[in-house]
Amino acid sequence: MMGENVLRHDPYSEWLWDWPFENKEILNDPKHVRPIDQQDIVNKLNQLHFTGDAFQIFFQDIHTQEKMLLRAKIKFCTETTVACSFSDKTDSAFNNRTHQLTHLAIDDGKNLALMPTFLISQENKHFVIHLPDAGYEVNQRQIRRHLCRGAVHVALLQDAQISRGLLLEFSSFDCRVRIKSSMEFRFSKDAPICISFYHGMELCHSCLCYSIRETVNPHRDDREIVLKFVQNSNPIAPNKRQFRNPRLRFSPAPSADFLHPLLQKRFHFEIADISSAGFSVCENEEESVFMEGMAIPDLRIQFSDLFSLQCSAKTVYCRLENNHIVRCGFSISDMDMPNYNRLQKMLNHALDGNVYLNNRMDMDVLWDFFFKINFIYPKKYLHMKSIKNDIKKTYQLLYQGDKEVACHLTYQKNNFLCGHLSMVRAYEKTWLIHHHAAKVTDNKPVGFLLVKHILHYFIDMHRLPSLNTDFLMAYFRPDNKFPERVFGGFCRNQADPGICSMDLWGYFEKLLPTIYSPLNTEWSLRSADTADLNLLSDFYQKTSGGLLLKAMDLDKTDLDRQPLESVYEQLGLFRKLKKFSLCYNGEPYAILLLDLSNSGLNMSDLLNNIKVIILKTKLVPWKILTNALSQLMHRYRTGQIPVLIYPFDYIIMQKIPCKKQYAIWICKASHFYRLAVHMQERYRITYWN
Repeated sequence: MMGENVLRHDPYSEWLWDWPFENKEILNDPKHVRPIDQQDIVNKLNQLHFTGDAFQIFFQDIHTQEKMLLRAKIKFCTETTVACSFSDKTDSAFNNRTHQLTHLAIDDGKNLALMPTFLISQENKHFVIHLPDAGYEVNQRQIRRHLCRGAVHVALLQDAQISRGLLLEFSSFDCRVRIKSSMEFRFSKDAPICISFYHGMELCHSCLCYSIRETVNPHRDDREIVLKFVQNSNPIAPNKRQFRNPRLRFSPAPSADFLHPLLQKRFHFEIADISSAGFSVCENEEESVFMEGMAIPDLRIQFSDLFSLQCSAKTVYCRLENNHIVRCGFSISDMDMPNYNRLQKMLNHALDGNVYLNNRMDMDVLWDFFFKINFIYPKKYLHMKSIKNDIKKTYQLLYQGDKEVACHLTYQKNNFLCGHLSMVRAYEKTWLIHHHAAKVTDNKPVGFLLVKHILHYFIDMHRLPSLNTDFLMAYFRPDNKFPERVFGGFCRNQADPGICSMDLWGYFEKLLPTIYSPLNTEWSLRSADTADLNLLSDFYQKTSGGLLLKAMDLDKTDLDRQPLESVYEQLGLFRKLKKFSLCYNGEPYAILLLDLSNSGLNMSDLLNNIKVIILKTKLVPWKILTNALSQLMHRYRTGQIPVLIYPFDYIIMQKIPCKKQYAIWICKASHFYRLAVHMQERYRITYWN
């Protein structure tokens, strides 16, 4: 446990102990110095008094000439004197009869301010020293080493030996730590050390380093070690892929605000460029505080005074550019849906000023668009007209701002709507792309443009755990040219059902029966259990090998209510998935999946239907199946219930008239970028680079 046996007391008191002084050439022959006057000295001392930090005093043994370094705190300061006090643990280290004070020093992590001084008076641990008229400042480090104000503990591992201690100073190139020196083990300078940083019980960072200086305290059982980090010892290699969302520059630039995990100090950096995957900032090499692989659990991206986005991030790279500027790239590790939608609104609209994400819609404009372009054609409206009020209510909820389970994209010029595409979180980790409607405007293929922006929206979602996006799904009829060419062509081009799969289903509309038809005594209908779903998985893998069961979350053994249902409930919406087995003498012959949702969540009610997967295609009579369906239809609130049946071979074998078919297309979200490659190669629809 990092919190045990590791310097439990106040970390500030650690700075008050005395240590042998090793860097003697600073006092004897200072280089790169500049003079500082008394006012500068007093201001620095007053600041230390205000912050409660310590300053340093150099002294030497009169007889041995050994130089020592002592830290003390200020009680008050005048123009000519400084009243100070040692800690209880260090006052015995200084004796004015055997030791002589030589210099007062203030170390800001990069420069060392030095002032010659002498002792005026001393009473026990309290003393007064002379403040000179002038001093000088030595540039002792190229990179500032920052004082660590929080209780960040370290664990050092070398040759199976572990030492634990406290982080005292940190820069992006090195650090200084204090550990217990009671162990006989000494760190070798020739072998790497694995250092891990902890804040409380949380691991902040881990990397390799080398010991470059180790100092033992002669008065205490402690030692200090200066460690130099191995650069690129913890690199994060981004996944190599042909297409990435473009990094955009905004004016005024957004900023990144966060608490540094090792320094426990707040930082504010201007963001140079940003995308849905991450962003970059630039810092001065002399003040650099970032390391590759360092995680920042709580970071805010601030867009002026408009809004801020909360996320977690990780440093991917730190690259030295011209004029000693270090560009640091960050990947966004996680972000919730409201924050992700706000970020995507900015990015999508910046890429194309006619594209809007989740804008508040005038519903009359939307309905007018759907009817004018024949998206709601006469036969579809026959299905919709009896539930039109429910559909209006559902859409009023969905289209008034951001929702965790739904989003929509529109292409419009002022109030003139040219294209629409929406998505809904249909299952626990699956989003359904639907309601794609567009017309050519100004010779622009709006339908393709909306698909390109959907790519932009989804291409990074799978990396963010809070967004629950493992799969993307679409329903389309094979005679619908656009989705068949784009989505269907992509699936055939991949030729790998583990990346993208497409299954053909028969589609029927069943009227809600007035009476229920009983099953024969050999047949029964019951809730599906784990064993039934395992049979379903085996059958589906043999017949398709696709992604449907994973996308519907049917491959898991937990049959309890899914959290997605409660998310819908909180938004005033309804969503359930029920599973039943049609059995013959207790053996499952078919699995019936009841998708239940608000009317119109999908206009074709493809999220408010019954999906039937026939396990024994030769042994399930059509009449038995329709009788079983009649016993389940009372769970729906509409007069006509869509029924989809798989495999389609069953419909052919049973010689059932089927006027309509649907393809269920599913793609792994981590491979969705491949669709951008396909669109560019096949249709010359270029992605942003």
